[in-house]
Amino acid sequence: MKKNIIIIFLVYLFGFVVVNSLYSNNFYNYEFLYNFNTDRPYLSILIFCFLFIFGMVMLMPIAMFFLFVSGIIWGAILGTIISTIATSAAASISFLIMRNFSKNNFFSKLKQKISDKIDLNIGKRDQIKYIILCTLNPFLPQSLLNYAFGLTSIKFKDFFIIITLVSLILNYFYVMLGASLKIIIVEGNIKTGIIYFGIGITAITIVYFIKDIKLFKNFYE
Repeated sequence: MKKNIIIIFLVYLFGFVVVNSLYSNNFYNYEFLYNFNTDRPYLSILIFCFLFIFGMVMLMPIAMFFLFVSGIIWGAILGTIISTIATSAAASISFLIMRNFSKNNFFSKLKQKISDKIDLNIGKRDQIKYIILCTLNPFLPQSLLNYAFGLTSIKFKDFFIIITLVSLILNYFYVMLGASLKIIIVEGNIKTGIIYFGIGITAITIVYFIKDIKLFKNFYE
């Protein structure tokens, strides 16, 4: 148990050192990605995906930046495909890491305590519902959610299909905004629309969550 935690800590410490080094050398930078794409278009896609995946797995808040950048560099369609490959890969890696370590005693007891505390009544269909709602919510950190989804009982195959399809739709929205960045700067109503969309998704998620826990049942008993 302690050995696993130490290994996880050292891996993430190494990861953050690498990320900090890449950031300090301007790899996480629009100019670098744009210029690299001009010189080596195919290799730039691999570099972009690596930086995107690595950043998300390391819990960096870079998703929105990379989605916008992919739209600016490659346009709405190709940018969506490339970014979705990256986000799906990052989500899968985070999910499998947590799924693997959730089998140890610490996480097993933690899951049991949470379940007993709030008496969650969440089946497979409900888990799918929450994955979709949480992924759609722009206010929630997707990098962290990908790890949290690994604590559910949903099969990896189902998770991968769901996260890919939802990301494809959501990424297209942000990538398209990136492709139209000049219009966004002029028209602030798009930003307002994103905020209201996030508030709406948050409200729906809270309603469903309250419905599935013991507090809701006691309220009506």
